[in-house]
Amino acid sequence: MRKLTALRRLSQISFLLLFVYILWSTTYPLTGKLAPRLFFIIDPFVMLVTALSRRVFLSGLVFSFIMIGLAVLLGRFFCGWICPLGAFIDAVGALRKKQRSISDSGNRILRLPKFLFLGAVVLLSFFGIQAAWVCDPIVVFGRFISLNFIPFVTKGLDTAFIFFIRTFHWYGAPYDFYRDAKASWLGIHPYYFRIPLLCLFSFCLLSRWLSF
Repeated sequence: MRKLTALRRLSQISFLLLFVYILWSTTYPLTGKLAPRLFFIIDPFVMLVTALSRRVFLSGLVFSFIMIGLAVLLGRFFCGWICPLGAFIDAVGALRKKQRSISDSGNRILRLPKFLFLGAVVLLSFFGIQAAWVCDPIVVFGRFISLNFIPFVTKGLDTAFIFFIRTFHWYGAPYDFYRDAKASWLGIHPYYFRIPLLCLFSFCLLSRWLSF
């Protein structure tokens, strides 16, 4: 059991780092080698609702069906092994104190809203309204990474480099490294938006409370 848990944690960390790399490498003005749609193709919720709203069979549905099959066999496979937001929520949950247990009837009552919400999103897709791109976990987390995490990290590193170079006169190899970084992975325009951060916080709060 412990080996399986360790393997799941390793999978979560690996896919989380891959997700951050994909978004970072495709942020202007960089060109990534991996397409950002990679995670969306294997996201059953996004692919299913997109196919329903567009009235087409998307080729990526094959991968989504594989995820659903694995979920039937292994439980919440996509959320527990692949989804980067799932990894983030588990990490946040591990930092807080253990809460008191809730009865089975209480769990059913708390979980009811998420199924109603899921049904509403699927129903909207039949009318051509694509709501998944607003509330899907990967979409929400992708906005946070692109519009909060990456700007925060790049701005912080850029400020730190400038401070140490000017303070300690690091105009040799460190300055050359900074110039190379500024021309590649550090050269992202640090625009920051608060809304994705608020959305992520709300989503994590609801996920922990409703046991998503």
